[in-house]
Amino acid sequence: MWWCALGLLGWPSPLLAQGLNLRWEAPEECPREGLVRAAAEALQTGPGRPVEAQVQVERQAPRRWHLRLRTVTAEGEGQRTLWVRSCREAAEATAVVLAFLLDGGVVSEAPRRAPPGDARVLPVYRLAFPTWDPEVPEPPPRPARAPPRWWWLFARTALDVGSLPGPSVGLGLGGAWERGRFRVELQGWWWAPQTQRLRDGAGGAFQRGTGQLRGCWLPLLGALQAGTCVGLELGWLHGRGVGVGRPEEGTAFWGAASLGLLFRARLLGRWHLLGLLEEAWVFHGGDFQLRDAEPVFASGRGALRVVLGLELRFP
Repeated sequence: MWWCALGLLGWPSPLLAQGLNLRWEAPEECPREGLVRAAAEALQTGPGRPVEAQVQVERQAPRRWHLRLRTVTAEGEGQRTLWVRSCREAAEATAVVLAFLLDGGVVSEAPRRAPPGDARVLPVYRLAFPTWDPEVPEPPPRPARAPPRWWWLFARTALDVGSLPGPSVGLGLGGAWERGRFRVELQGWWWAPQTQRLRDGAGGAFQRGTGQLRGCWLPLLGALQAGTCVGLELGWLHGRGVGVGRPEEGTAFWGAASLGLLFRARLLGRWHLLGLLEEAWVFHGGDFQLRDAEPVFASGRGALRVVLGLELRFP
């Protein structure tokens, strides 16, 4: 800090006062003029000489202070500025410079290395402010930046094994809302119809439609994102007899809970590619039989899905 303080002084102008004549202008949380004067005189090692100084200290930011110092001695007048991290550092720099001048020192424009034996070299001062230890409160912390919020629209296709008699393909449309790492989705699914026949050709045709609410947590963010999702799926399962004399129809309520792994990668701009591997546990399905009570299809207790989709982010 000493070399920074040395660069504060300058040159020629007549001296008007005897002793140390200090004018200190600083905010309320800074030390008072009397304490700075006492610190400078305490650091003084020689008999002292006339020094006149005018100091202005201003806060520019929470940890950025601007010090402007103008001095007049018998050798001349100078004016310099210094940036410090606190008002305490500004007072310390001022006290050191004033003590140096009171001891008869003369400082050049920006001394980097003094010649050997030069008596004007700044002596080693011990900073001691026995009566000054101000309680300066720390600036309040900056408010945490709110996590970003996004809206999404997406279209998806899926392959499901276990919800219908055979592997089924579905098409889904929906939207999502994200805040930081948390994501909520709402989507609807249409599943391609299937036919299940027994040995004699009789059987049933089945079709399913569902809506799904899913929540996801994405701990890995970036160009490639990954997370876990839990969901609730509700819908209907419709069956109609085929290959029988008097076909009948029936609709059953469908309900399932799901758990999956989500992966998402940015393609271009606001477009993203999404993949989801999901397992569903069916807690309510359908049980379809022929008139003679021969079973045709009964919903299983679980299903496995692979989902692939394209998403667009707003804004």
